[in-house]
Amino acid sequence: MSALLREYSISRLDGVLEEIGRLKESEFPYVHSRDALARIEQLFLSHKATLGGLPPDKNPAIVQRFCSSALTDLFKYLAFLGFILRSTNVRNAFEVYGPLLRLSQLILGPDTKLILSSEWEDYSPFTYRPIAELPNFVLIGFPAPESSNPLLIPLAGHELGHTIWNVRDLSSKYKKRIEEKIIAEIREHFDD
Repeated sequence: MSALLREYSISRLDGVLEEIGRLKESEFPYVHSRDALARIEQLFLSHKATLGGLPPDKNPAIVQRFCSSALTDLFKYLAFLGFILRSTNVRNAFEVYGPLLRLSQLILGPDTKLILSSEWEDYSPFTYRPIAELPNFVLIGFPAPESSNPLLIPLAGHELGHTIWNVRDLSSKYKKRIEEKIIAEIREHFDD
């Protein structure tokens, strides 16, 4: 059973690695998309090497754990491959890339990388939470159905604020103070 699971996992990894190979042939307007693609590719190559290097008589529970880890990462990072592919789309707002990158690097540090892409799931821009395999990356998705809306640019800045909040762990710094202020306001206006 563990041999079948390993074979299945390796075949899934091969499929994704083939797709990454095709994605690498795309014309990327900015190097950060290509950098993210290389990091994700390296993750899957590492999983494949690990699974391929396991001896046939390896404990099935251990094989299952390695396979589970590889398949979990496949499901976790598949959406990012689509995001990276859409970052090549000519409909993206490439004119805001420079200003958002400068702002990101000014606030989060000079090693910060930015990927802008179109999205079809939301009606306002959004950012992904920090991603383990993509440290120092900020991913901002612009809603394709709203591409003619000029308010997307300031909203993208707002979304960048969510990344800053998470990366700098500002919640731990401000949460207690905010709660205290809210409770004080409620108590002050309790009769109302």
